[in-house]
Amino acid sequence: MVATDGSAGADRAVDLAAELTKAVAGDLLIATVADSQSGEEARRLARAEGGFGDALEALAADSLRAAEARARHL
Repeated sequence: MVATDGSAGADRAVDLAAELTKAVAGDLLIATVADSQSGEEARRLARAEGGFGDALEALAADSLRAAEARARHL
């Protein structure tokens, strides 16, 4: 299991977790635990998405998709 918030440090953690998972032929669970977006960016996205909850869900989904793509690439 590895957690990501979309930051550079989290990307490194995803890379390492993916390499370890591949080495032991295991399964990798990726979770998002925080949002690295600025307050203004979150408010802008909330307006575009139709609500703050929807915006947070969209940000989390984007972060998880990026981490999954990164892990699959290794």
